[in-house]
Amino acid sequence: MIEAGDPAGHEQLSLIHEEVEVAWCAYLAGLLDGEGYIAVAGPWPPQPRIDVTMCELAAVQACHARYGGSLLFYDRSRELGQGNRRPVHQWVASGRGVIRPLRDALPHLRVKQEQARITLAVAGGMRDQGGWTLTQAEAEARRRAYHRCRELNRRGRNEAASAAGEEER
Repeated sequence: MIEAGDPAGHEQLSLIHEEVEVAWCAYLAGLLDGEGYIAVAGPWPPQPRIDVTMCELAAVQACHARYGGSLLFYDRSRELGQGNRRPVHQWVASGRGVIRPLRDALPHLRVKQEQARITLAVAGGMRDQGGWTLTQAEAEARRRAYHRCRELNRRGRNEAASAAGEEER
């Protein structure tokens, strides 16, 4: 038991706090790698955006409580052709709001590390502005980031990886 005024106890609590922080950051990275989306996404001008979408509410609530952003709910089970879908919950952060969560998750990301670096670079370069006016250089940088993230997040068969795999056979 840790007693008040015990310097060793304070140090022990500090170490426990650090371990919890590392565990949280790794957990967040797993959520983003598995159930998340990291990109500079449209409409124009493209904005940094991350989200986690899943059926279970607890994980997205934890992200929202820690980082803010938006917490959304979608029930598409009644839409035509979607009868077997469960309702989903989504946590979304955008603009400069992606910086803290991406910095926390980045060292632990395994799948979406490049998307995170690109998105962080755009978010970190954003300035507080009264409107949507971007310099030509900012607009071009965002356009490149948008297209690269889109390429990295593309679903389906990855032609480059498939071709490399076929060459090995």
